[in-house]
Amino acid sequence: MDGGSLPLPQSDRAFRTLALTLFAFVAVYNVGTYSYFRGSVVTPFHGGPVSPTTHHLTMREGKVLADGQVSSHVYLDGGTPEAPAHVVDATLLGPDHTVIEHWDASALAKLPKRAFANDFAYNRFGAGPYGIRASMGAAATVTLPPVPHTNVSPETLTTLRLTDVDGRSFTTKLESVH
Repeated sequence: MDGGSLPLPQSDRAFRTLALTLFAFVAVYNVGTYSYFRGSVVTPFHGGPVSPTTHHLTMREGKVLADGQVSSHVYLDGGTPEAPAHVVDATLLGPDHTVIEHWDASALAKLPKRAFANDFAYNRFGAGPYGIRASMGAAATVTLPPVPHTNVSPETLTTLRLTDVDGRSFTTKLESVH
């Protein structure tokens, strides 16, 4: 009984040559891309452009508002989806890297819901027990309240630095909006 297959239109030797050529191509391609992104094949190991286990925040559109609030659009674009990212420190730095304002984990944990303008319904930024909590893929404009007795003049060049629970820092330059 015939199973419906026809003989290949090439000899066994040609088929073996084709199979070995494709195998060699796939092996070189896989090893080459792994070596490029992670190393340890030809070069020493390196973390590559994005780590699947290390959280990464991309910050943009940083602003110091007229009432002293600080806002920035923050996107959690790297890391593991199994565990949320925790931002435990936010610091407003002056042009010479002096601390102008500081929000510690307890201040960040007390931020109201209105401090987070989330882009998505499910992957969200929000206040958590250890500061700001974000799930993988979350994007939001985060607004930090002004610290009493601190003022930033419009001409002061400032930087917002967010630090996660693992000590990694992410920064963005701020513009004054008055």
